[in-house]
Amino acid sequence: MGEGMFCRQCIVDGHRLRPLCRIEAWNGAFFERRELRQLGLRVQLGHVDNQPCPRAYRGRDKFVVIAENGFHHIAVDFCQCRLSQGRQRWEQLLLYGWYPSTPDNPKSAVTIATLKLFHAVSLQGKTMVYHFFNALAKITDNAGSQAFKKRYQLVLRLVRQWRNLRALKRGGMGNDPDRATAETGEDGWKDVSPEKRQVELLFFISRLSDQAKLLTTVSSWPADPSIQDGWAYFVKSAPYTKFVETLGEQKEMSTCTGLAALDYANTKYSQGYATTGCGMITCGRHEVVAKNGVGDLQAGEKYGNMDYIIASAWCHFCTLLFFLLSYDIMCQWHKSLRERLKKLPSAVRLLLANYFVKFVIPKLHILGHLLKCWENFSLLYTLGAGQADMEGIERIWSSSGLMGASTREMGPGSQQDTLDDFWHYWNWNKVVGMGAMLRTRFLKARKELATQQSALDVFSQEQKADAPAWKKAVDDFEGFDGRTSPRPPNPYELPNSGVTLHEIELDLLHEEHDRQQRQLIADLLSNKSPTTKELSDFVTRRTRISRQIKKLRLLQRKYSPGALQRLATHPSSVEPAEAERAPLFLPSALSSAECSPPLVVPGLPQAEAQLRDAQCSESLDQIRHGLIIKKRLQTYKTLNSCRQHQNTRSRSLVDSQQHKVELVAGTYRQARAARIALAYVAGDSGWRVLEKADLRLPEDEEEAKRRKQHAMKGKRQEATKVNEVREVQGVPGMGEKNRVTPGFG
Repeated sequence: MGEGMFCRQCIVDGHRLRPLCRIEAWNGAFFERRELRQLGLRVQLGHVDNQPCPRAYRGRDKFVVIAENGFHHIAVDFCQCRLSQGRQRWEQLLLYGWYPSTPDNPKSAVTIATLKLFHAVSLQGKTMVYHFFNALAKITDNAGSQAFKKRYQLVLRLVRQWRNLRALKRGGMGNDPDRATAETGEDGWKDVSPEKRQVELLFFISRLSDQAKLLTTVSSWPADPSIQDGWAYFVKSAPYTKFVETLGEQKEMSTCTGLAALDYANTKYSQGYATTGCGMITCGRHEVVAKNGVGDLQAGEKYGNMDYIIASAWCHFCTLLFFLLSYDIMCQWHKSLRERLKKLPSAVRLLLANYFVKFVIPKLHILGHLLKCWENFSLLYTLGAGQADMEGIERIWSSSGLMGASTREMGPGSQQDTLDDFWHYWNWNKVVGMGAMLRTRFLKARKELATQQSALDVFSQEQKADAPAWKKAVDDFEGFDGRTSPRPPNPYELPNSGVTLHEIELDLLHEEHDRQQRQLIADLLSNKSPTTKELSDFVTRRTRISRQIKKLRLLQRKYSPGALQRLATHPSSVEPAEAERAPLFLPSALSSAECSPPLVVPGLPQAEAQLRDAQCSESLDQIRHGLIIKKRLQTYKTLNSCRQHQNTRSRSLVDSQQHKVELVAGTYRQARAARIALAYVAGDSGWRVLEKADLRLPEDEEEAKRRKQHAMKGKRQEATKVNEVREVQGVPGMGEKNRVTPGFG
């Protein structure tokens, strides 16, 4: 009937070694699908050429095989002659490339090629078994036949076994789970000089994720244990569960900003979940998951869970190595760590040597911490950290996050085996891509080194009087190993410009001056009405200010009569000014004659001078920190704002921060003017004029210069043209006058 059409026997002979092909037969009206077994093909297992065995054991006529092109019913025979070498039926299936459903009298199988395909698709595309199974069912019969529906549980079981076999193969363990593993670390590292210790530094990152939630209604550990409990990345279940049962509610309170890990340690939103997430330990340098470095979290991120997980991963490394340990709540977690580690089970208990471990906070997470955390836990100030950001664990969570939709519906053992398999895949890709990654980083670092070294040389030359002292301070700080005391001062700590308002208040309140002066200072500095939501109206605020001014006048009547005399001659006494514009007439607004006794209580001008000095110093600190925040907002806008509404919102945040800086600058200028007016009693202040151009970070000027140069370059390229006399007339560059360059005909 034409080319490509064959008789029944030719079809059988041609597909003896290809029994999983799809065959269609002409029924006189159209082509309909036929199975090869219906044409008489029987698959002879145990024979390479698939020729009939003289002592064949007749198997099932409808042996189910799940292949890449769908489900098949195959007629199979098992070999019992000498060619099989006494192999059992499941072994003959494996040699043929079919993975049997059970070793005892198998009735179905999945081809190894299909298992490999699903394994790759599930790891790369996070495809679930359910979707893959239904896709094969659609390929087999797109009309929605339910004939193979009961094979779904079979596929789930075989996929799980396949993941376990692949894990054993990766670990070089074969079928022996008790094979000894090699020791971690290299000989001779203990003799490394202190100058090169950062080369031997191990980077550890600890973090949690809520993407590994597990419903309590699905299954339990006795009903669904892990096939590889404790062999890979998860900690061994039994001792970990026993330890977690001894943990009570977390009592640690945060002394830093609002940390979600602490706020939700005893969360009430864990109802219905056997686990609310998992904690993980990874290498911060290469972003690979550590062995036995993952554990389930039952109700938030408690210290006890993370202590056990970190100690479990740490056991695979020599405790005398140099470690850089990163955690997003390190400022809280490191407190009392030594005592908590002593309470761990003996199998994972370790002794912590502070001079072998450095605690840091990842670069992105530290932005939400207090300034004190920056000074003590910043990677930028840590020797050996290089340009590591220690945020690699977030990239792991991002990649594995799509698996959460399927793993939360699994039993606890299936979930752990599935996640272990994915992290095997993640680590393998990291190792394979490490060559290209390290080469890229090396080329970038070599180029950047030349730039930074040149800038450092120029800076050191310009600051050669102070550079040696600065270098010594940095070396002393970085060389501190915890075995000596006291700890050297932190050279990266932002200096205070002077005494603060709170400090001067305490000093004034504790001075042994006469009782009337102390009472006046306390009234002036602490007389502030509380702010409430009902007092947001402008008129109400003005009324409150007026009341405060009246109280001030009562105090001035007793302690500063000269202020009332000046007020009597001021134009505001005839036509009262608005409350926010009413003059207060503090000693700085009075003349030296008006500030002399008995018009002013002795010591009051000196007290205001101290107050103004405190205002100036604190204002400068606030301006400095405000500009740093503004710079961060600008950087975020440049890197992340790519649409109009995002740009508008980011621009509003930057403008709002600039407004705050300008308000503080106004406070400084006002306090400086008042301090200068009090020079006759407190001496020269030394506070410098704050110009508008001073409200910038050092790099702002350089960035503005680069932008201007870039704009001029583009402008010259666009504006260059040939005039009527064939002369090239260009836009002059920076520092050049107008020029006309003759053209050539």
